[in-house]
Amino acid sequence: PALDTLREGNFEDIASLAPKRPTVVDMMGGEQRAAPAEMRQVSPRPQSARSPPGPHDQVTTLRVRLDAGERPLLLKMRFADTVGDLAKTVARHLKVSPDDFELRTAFPNRSYSDLAETLEAAGLVPNATLMLRKF
Repeated sequence: PALDTLREGNFEDIASLAPKRPTVVDMMGGEQRAAPAEMRQVSPRPQSARSPPGPHDQVTTLRVRLDAGERPLLLKMRFADTVGDLAKTVARHLKVSPDDFELRTAFPNRSYSDLAETLEAAGLVPNATLMLRKF
C-alpha cells in the first residue's frame, strides 16, 4: 500500500516525493525492482568456499541512460548475450521496437548496431554505461 502524507490539506503519495532511483532488471531471474538507496558491500567468500569460475560467473552490469528525467535502467546480463538481446530487453522495457532507437557509449564514442556481437566482444564487460538515442 502507498504511504500518504497530509500536505496543505491534501494527501500526497510519499513515493512521489522521493528522489528517482534507477530501475534494476536482473536478466538472470527476470525480476524488476527499485534499486536500494545504498548498495551493501558484501565481503567475498574465502577462496576455499568459492566454486570454480564458470559461465554463470561471467555477468556484466549495464546502465542504460534513457530520456532526461527518466530513471536509468540497470541490467545484469551474461557476457555471451548479444547486443541484439540487450536491444530487445531495453525495447521490451520501453514498450517500443528495437528499431526505434540506438544504443551508444560516450567513451569510446560508438554505436552498437551489430546485433549478433556478444557483449564481451563489444567491450561492454564487466560493466558499461550506454545512452539511448531515439530515432
